[in-house]
Amino acid sequence: MELKVRIIKAYKNSPTPIKATFWFTLCAFLQKAFSMVTVPIFTRLMTTEQYGEFSVFNSVFGVLVIIATMKVDAVLATRGLSKFKERQNLYISNIQCISTVCAFFTLGIYIIFRKSINAAVELNTMEMLGMMGLIFVTPAFDIWSAKKRYEYSYKSIALLTIVYLLVNTIVSIIAVVTATNKGEARIMAHCLVSFVIYGFLFFKNMRFFRYDSPMVKYAVMFNLPLIPQGLANHILNKSDVFMIQHYLGQSQAGVYSLGYSIAMIVVILTTSVNNAFVPWLYKKLDNMELKRTKEVFNCMVMIVYSGVIGVMLIAPEVVKLFAPPSYSDAVYIVAPAVAGIAFMFIYTFFVQIEMYYEKTVAIMLGSFCVAFLNILLNALFIPKYGSVAAAYTTLVSYGCYAVVHFFLAYKLCKERVRITEIYDIKRLIELSVILIFMVIVSPAIYPILLIRVFLLAMIIVFGGVMIKQYIGIIKT
Repeated sequence: MELKVRIIKAYKNSPTPIKATFWFTLCAFLQKAFSMVTVPIFTRLMTTEQYGEFSVFNSVFGVLVIIATMKVDAVLATRGLSKFKERQNLYISNIQCISTVCAFFTLGIYIIFRKSINAAVELNTMEMLGMMGLIFVTPAFDIWSAKKRYEYSYKSIALLTIVYLLVNTIVSIIAVVTATNKGEARIMAHCLVSFVIYGFLFFKNMRFFRYDSPMVKYAVMFNLPLIPQGLANHILNKSDVFMIQHYLGQSQAGVYSLGYSIAMIVVILTTSVNNAFVPWLYKKLDNMELKRTKEVFNCMVMIVYSGVIGVMLIAPEVVKLFAPPSYSDAVYIVAPAVAGIAFMFIYTFFVQIEMYYEKTVAIMLGSFCVAFLNILLNALFIPKYGSVAAAYTTLVSYGCYAVVHFFLAYKLCKERVRITEIYDIKRLIELSVILIFMVIVSPAIYPILLIRVFLLAMIIVFGGVMIKQYIGIIKT
């Protein structure tokens, strides 16, 4: 009882950024938890081909939503909210309007070229129309949640996340259980729930709408270079699934998707930490108060890397828990995939600096070079070494991604601030070497449970110490 009182007191006395980080982490955890809990259900109700169909749908959607909405998303919203502090509601409504106009154009193009597009992506008209509905409403959630995060208004995000996850999960399971075409049922259930809930946010964002030409011009000019960058990011995230499907078939794409889904557990950490850090960082840059940014950066990297290594160590048990033996090869995908996500987390630190100083053209060029590298490596190694090779090529690509954006941020922003004044690059390199070592070692120690348990215990203790240190820094 005394411990409970101490925990509640500590929470109440915590600064707003810490409370926000806690709730953003909880929301991210719930999203991944619901996703992971339903994986065993869907992998047992659906064949690997049907599971792969849903993965392909998500990959296609990820590409189209970037083009169709001009990538008017949470990144643009966060930067714009900092720029237009006194007129945030007007700004939100204008970027929502831009997204909607672009989505209408995309729908028109699809209707004209429907048969060719369906054949190219191997999805039917019903599934593609569901995707069009998602394209209209998904940016509404990104924009709305960006404003709430900027204000550290975590309660509303938590409530909506819980409602969405519960409804989406229940409806999707019912649809798959009762339908004959389970792949299509899974897709349409997801689209329906998202359209209803995110549609409410769409109208909420638009209620203060009044056309503002300077805002629209700023949003368009800021974001145009980020469309190719968003595509490059998606290529890095999803080209693996496309190319595995092309070379090896939907079954292997389904196995790879499972391994990557397990690796995505660590996104709980990366997303929540980044969501709380970016508004804090921008406010520090506004006032040039950079005294403690290195300490915060080091703590966040060590917390995330600890989580990444922890996921590597429990990969065999998680794969067995979440899927039948036909998915067993997914265990060898987890370690490189989760390390790649860690490097993706690192590159965002440098990109946030580039975005703050509005160097978006450089972001586009650097991202496209690395995306091309990823496609080239996949084409070379997937046919020869199978789906596991895709995880390693993505790891290499994300490592290059982080390095490229470090140099871009260092060069382009040095007149205003040196990147080494904000982040501890030497410590980052040391920690990244340890991470790569664990990627190499983890598959070799999978059969030795005792060693993995010992290392996992050490990681948990170390991560706990880092979290405590991080909270102490933010408080001061």
